[in-house]
Amino acid sequence: MVDEEEQAFNKIINNINAAETNDIKYGNALKKAAVSYYEAVKQLEIFDRNEISIQQLTHNKAIKEQLRDSATTKLGQLLNSRLEIRKQINKKEKKLAEIQKQFNSVNHLD
Repeated sequence: MVDEEEQAFNKIINNINAAETNDIKYGNALKKAAVSYYEAVKQLEIFDRNEISIQQLTHNKAIKEQLRDSATTKLGQLLNSRLEIRKQINKKEKKLAEIQKQFNSVNHLD
């Protein structure tokens, strides 16, 4: 499922990159901000792949306790990293909204 999500995000990103902006005011800025935002969201979705594999280790009774403890520690680190990724997504989303507003204004779309 994570692979399918990654492919879907890649398709969105590729479509945005392929869009022609020609001489549209703020077109390139909007395109760049949109790609940046979707790449960050994609990273969060892909992040699930790492989290799932670590969670499997923490619940695997067949491996040594030390390895399970290490996996539990790593899982905590991943959760902290997830929070940082979410903060980055929020920043990129705000920037995208600001540029979208400017784009709409200068191109008389509001």
